[in-house]
Amino acid sequence: VAWTRLNDAIAALPADHPRPSCPDEDLLFQRSFFPDLIEEFFAILGTIQSEEDPAALPAIQYCERFADVLKLLLTALITRHFLKLLLLGKHFLERCQAAPLCAMQRGSLFGQQLGLVKHYLHFEVDDRTGQPLTEEETLATHYERIQALQKIVFQSYPDLKPLALGHISATETRKDLGPHLDAAPDEVLRALAVRLRLMGPRDALERPLVKELILSYHERRLSQLDIINRMPLYPTETLLWDFNLLPRDYYQGEQSLALPSINLQFLTFPDYLLRNFTLFRLETTHEIREDIEDAVRRMSPRRDVSGKTIFTGSASMALPMRDFRLINVGRPKVGELRPSEVAVEVTVDLAQLGRNQGARFQWDNLRTHDVIFLLTIASPIHIGDRPPPRSQEKSFPEAFGVVYVRGAEVYEFEDETGKVWLDGIDRAPEGSIRKLRCRMDANQYQTDTEAMLGGATGSPYQSFNLVMRRRPKENNFKAVLETIRDLMNTKCVIPDWLHDLFLGYGDPNSAHYKGGMAANYEPRCDFVDTFLSVDHVREAFPGREVVVCPKWAAQQAQANAAQEALYAAIKAAPASAPAPAPAAKSEPQEAPRAKKEPKVRLEGGQEVEVEEDEEDEDPKMSLEAPAAPAAAPAPCAAPRLVDVANPSPPYKLDIPLDDAAPITVIP
Repeated sequence: VAWTRLNDAIAALPADHPRPSCPDEDLLFQRSFFPDLIEEFFAILGTIQSEEDPAALPAIQYCERFADVLKLLLTALITRHFLKLLLLGKHFLERCQAAPLCAMQRGSLFGQQLGLVKHYLHFEVDDRTGQPLTEEETLATHYERIQALQKIVFQSYPDLKPLALGHISATETRKDLGPHLDAAPDEVLRALAVRLRLMGPRDALERPLVKELILSYHERRLSQLDIINRMPLYPTETLLWDFNLLPRDYYQGEQSLALPSINLQFLTFPDYLLRNFTLFRLETTHEIREDIEDAVRRMSPRRDVSGKTIFTGSASMALPMRDFRLINVGRPKVGELRPSEVAVEVTVDLAQLGRNQGARFQWDNLRTHDVIFLLTIASPIHIGDRPPPRSQEKSFPEAFGVVYVRGAEVYEFEDETGKVWLDGIDRAPEGSIRKLRCRMDANQYQTDTEAMLGGATGSPYQSFNLVMRRRPKENNFKAVLETIRDLMNTKCVIPDWLHDLFLGYGDPNSAHYKGGMAANYEPRCDFVDTFLSVDHVREAFPGREVVVCPKWAAQQAQANAAQEALYAAIKAAPASAPAPAPAAKSEPQEAPRAKKEPKVRLEGGQEVEVEEDEEDEDPKMSLEAPAAPAAAPAPCAAPRLVDVANPSPPYKLDIPLDDAAPITVIP
């Protein structure tokens, strides 16, 4: 409010009026610094019209650095509060995406930087409290936006009534919402954006930008957890040679990188895990890229006269693939799109290693959960030619024809005779043919399948021709990434005294046991079922003096005496005599009969006579109830001396640590 009044007062001054004095000038500078900086950025961004212009290179680098600065400011709660509102008010993302730079090849790094800015601009965190938003809260906000749009359309724009009467799932994507907005006139579209408070009534924005504002505000975004769960853990050829994420070996900071940074402050605990997941994945990818390049160079792929790729070299870490077979593609689980399992069988011939017994021994020692990589090589180098020197290589995949790279995890190993070898078997496999049964990444398989359905040419699962392994000590990245991903799917509870300090906020002294932590610390320790009795405590601390609180000891002694008295009373009571048999009713005696009357039983709803032999064989089928056995006397329970805090099992011993403790251990 004060800034608005100051702006109105300055605007009312005549043009020749001198500027305000020192305090007001400082206030104006602080108020207009970032807005002016953003407007200057848009001015420079608008000058980039062609990537072939030499003068455009410094402007492109400036835009990349500026996006990097915004990314860093959005990752801290202190600067995020005001910067997020400013970027939303300036329509930063929409105006940048409409710029020609995003469509240029040199603008790929700028586009990735914008992706990180968008990621942190819409991060699931409450900007007021700093608490992470749950999936339910995020969906509730999305539903409220869709319902607000439908109410406005229903009340004021009858031509768009199909949009107002549609259900939410039919209007929450760009594909579904876009046709409704295309049918609206320019005036209606602008008025709708103004009523939704996406733009001001005086903003002169073009129709494509207004449409993009409405679409980006109402589309449903995948949560960060869903993105991680759908991300493949193995690197592909696209990620391996993306130099915007993974710089070359001689990187000197000449350009910014589209990477999250490990700062002193984090937005939430999931944000901390996500940054570590991304950086560790990229670090491992860089190492895998070096191993792949080394192995492919040693294998010397060449193209023969028929156009087929053959390998004229040898490497201990790579072997030509003899056969590849897709064994099983499991059905997706409930609520998922990816297959539950993608099992394949890879066949290699160890005879191609020649006399390299060390390499053959290492291939035979592949164990369960080891990761191998399957490559498709279509070499552009003909037989007899040499590859270009490294200084003249534009990119390694183009120079050596690397088309696809996929990862797989070994779960079974079979030799030439068909015997399956498991971990721990000392005998050597027979023959030279080895079959490796592996599980591939289901997320990657789903992505490849969707790409093929979308019109992509070629399938990686029909063209693999090279298998590469890595050293076991360096090949545990999949387990680490799975652990971080599982931790993100688990609700992690951090103690209150550690939460703010872990994220980089608050007073560091609050986590010290003598500082703020001591004020909220209860000096009691519940050992649950660790100790069974006081004697057990004395045995657990030999050479220490165990002091029992007199009041607590008296209460326990009284409880023990009561139980002993109860046990003595039960033991002194005479054993209960068996109940006398009930007296037989006096019935008139009948004359003896030579044959007993037949007894009947129920069978199929009818009475059937039971012969004597049959009755003897199956007396349980008789309708006469057998006599009840005499009840055995209940055994007396053994005495239980109660000298623990909780007299009912399982025994618990609550040992406070203050001076008035029931049990105190003195060294």
